[in-house]
Order: sequence, then C-alpha cells, then structure tokens
Amino acid sequence: RARIRGRIFSVGHSAKSNTYFLNFGPSREALTAVIFASAVELFEKNKLQPKMFEGKEVEVQGEIKDHPQYGLEVILESPAQFKVLE
Repeated sequence: RARIRGRIFSVGHSAKSNTYFLNFGPSREALTAVIFASAVELFEKNKLQPKMFEGKEVEVQGEIKDHPQYGLEVILESPAQFKVLE
C-alpha cells in the first residue's frame, strides 16, 4: 500500500464503462488512479465529482499495480482512499 500526493494532470472518462482515469502526468509512465463504475456512485454521494479533480492537488491511498497495458495504477474503490488537498 502507498500514499501518493500530486496534481491531477488530466481526467479521462470512458462513457462505455463509466470509468474515470485520474492521470498524474501526460504520459503512460505517469501514475493513474482509476475509479471504476462500481465506485463512481460512492464518490458522487460524497460530493466528489471525478471530472472536478483536474488540476487539483490530491492524495490517494492504495496498492500500486503495474498494469501490462496501462502502466502504474491505483484502483480507488472508496472515497476514503482519496482527498483533495487544496
């Protein structure tokens, strides 16, 4: 498990799967925090709209995994794993 602080460079969204991708940098080498559809509703209930995170300084907690296709990622399953710092 790790705690990562940084600025969200961009927020991607897959309408097909309702998955959000919080990218910490412009390239695939940068960490991405992923919010799957199963957790999006939990974030929204806590007044955390993933699209609003772009450009924000945040802290995420979770296990860092090296996905063979997408690179380093942390899966956010709960708003408790996420905090906006500014």
